[in-house]
Amino acid sequence: YNALHTSSDDLAERIVQLGGTANGTTQVLANQTRLQPYPTDLYAGMDHVRALADRYAQVAKTLREEHHFRGYIHLK
Repeated sequence: YNALHTSSDDLAERIVQLGGTANGTTQVLANQTRLQPYPTDLYAGMDHVRALADRYAQVAKTLREEHHFRGYIHLK
């Protein structure tokens, strides 16, 4: 957690240094996420595990697609 916090904080500072705006508020993230909303009616541990696994799978799929797309662009 600390490493992620430090990395994201460093990235936000660099964005600002380059003249950009680091839009990392919860409101911006909620509006721009491609993930399904997390269910609020889960109570059993395995239901949470499945919900998290589904979301992690979506993130991994998106990262693979982005990586493939960027690699394809750089090869041209």
